[in-house]
Amino acid sequence: QTVSTVAGTGERDFQDGPAAQAQMYWPAGLVLDAARNWLYFCDFRNHRIRKVDLATQTVSTVAGAGVGG
Repeated sequence: QTVSTVAGTGERDFQDGPAAQAQMYWPAGLVLDAARNWLYFCDFRNHRIRKVDLATQTVSTVAGAGVGG
């Protein structure tokens, strides 16, 4: 088994875009879609559901506006 970073800079903040430049705060609940194209996760402290498009290596917000509730 090999462990590697798929997305993120290691900084706790919020930034969509290229996976290597993306920022998240407390990612959890990773789920890979059946075709292995997208990796979904909960960006817990940013109150968002986000995905990593593994083909284009970009991170985008799927749901949430950054406000808890």
